[in-house]
Amino acid sequence: MRVFSWVLLLVLVFSIGRAESQELIQQIDDTTYEFGGLILNAADRTIRFPAAVNLGQGWIEVVLCTPRGKVHESLLVTDVTPLTLQTALIVLGYTPRHQPGIPPAAPDSLYLYVDCANDSGGRLERVESWIRDVQADRPMTAMAWEFCGSPIYPTGELAAEFEQTLIATFQLAAVVINNRSSRRDDSRYQVNEAVVPPKGTPLQLLIRPHPLPGEER
Repeated sequence: MRVFSWVLLLVLVFSIGRAESQELIQQIDDTTYEFGGLILNAADRTIRFPAAVNLGQGWIEVVLCTPRGKVHESLLVTDVTPLTLQTALIVLGYTPRHQPGIPPAAPDSLYLYVDCANDSGGRLERVESWIRDVQADRPMTAMAWEFCGSPIYPTGELAAEFEQTLIATFQLAAVVINNRSSRRDDSRYQVNEAVVPPKGTPLQLLIRPHPLPGEER
């Protein structure tokens, strides 16, 4: 996977500077890399990284943000930045809706899982099961999330870096991943208190290009 490692290096040099990128990239084995707190697998195009439960109850508009983001309405929180996640997804070959200098493209689909065992052998749950659709009176329908990709300002800065939001429950421009099927509605989604662990519970978030075997798309 030498080609992959060179592509990764070039993208990161462009995104965050040569000195910093060389410090952040670590090759674990032939197909696995660690970058900025993310574990990237070039073979199955998955991304895994640590997060924690941020809210145990209440209304939410955000699935995942950093501690500097909208923590008052975010289900989960992570130290991984929007720039790091967006760079990793592009490196693994995913196509975002927003790309600099070209018209919007058909974005790739992503499937999101939480793993409270905090290791690769734990029980994976769809992140949608942790969100309650109040209008439908049931957990959010399992779906394909959209790699919208955050736009880049003329200054070269990623819009999502200002909001510090990585994943939103509705269509929003300044995020990395969103719910393509939902317009903004702050009275639709709540934390699913029946299944979400207590606030502060550590977990791993897994991003996949396809659902797990046996699941519907």
